[in-house]
Amino acid sequence: LHDGPPYANGDLHIGHALNKILKDFINRYYILRGRKVEYIPGWDCHGLPIELKVLQFIDDAEKKAKKAAKKNGQEIGKKKKELSPLELRAKARDFAVETAQAQKLSFRRYGIWGSWDTPYLTLHKEYEAAQLEVFTTMFERGYIYRGLKPVWFSPSSQTALAEAELEYPENHVSR
Repeated sequence: LHDGPPYANGDLHIGHALNKILKDFINRYYILRGRKVEYIPGWDCHGLPIELKVLQFIDDAEKKAKKAAKKNGQEIGKKKKELSPLELRAKARDFAVETAQAQKLSFRRYGIWGSWDTPYLTLHKEYEAAQLEVFTTMFERGYIYRGLKPVWFSPSSQTALAEAELEYPENHVSR
């Protein structure tokens, strides 16, 4: 079972526990029936949720630093707005790796069986290369094409949004 990964963007909650424990029940059931089962855990280490969490931590640190600097009459270091996209991604990568490790320890404490020593993280170069191979194959077969489609944009996050992130009223009809 290749797990549909959680984001590596914070502490686990009851939804994570329910998801993993139910999958573990199914895996153990099949093991007891004599089947070979390998559960490969994974983490989604890219995207807006992780970057927003990192920016939230930076905001909190800036507030604390401003208070301390004001007391001592000092300047504070690099601000969130001064971060380049590459610097933000590097911070997000470090945060994702650290968070995935903490979540892995929690899942092990829950008693979930799995290949915990060889998980996949979407930031691993091998994983990214495999995704590019799949994309290339889809492109070559004509499944990827240019067309007209709106790109939804979030002014607050200053980024494009996936359609799944949009919320519509129940009686909404697209025209």
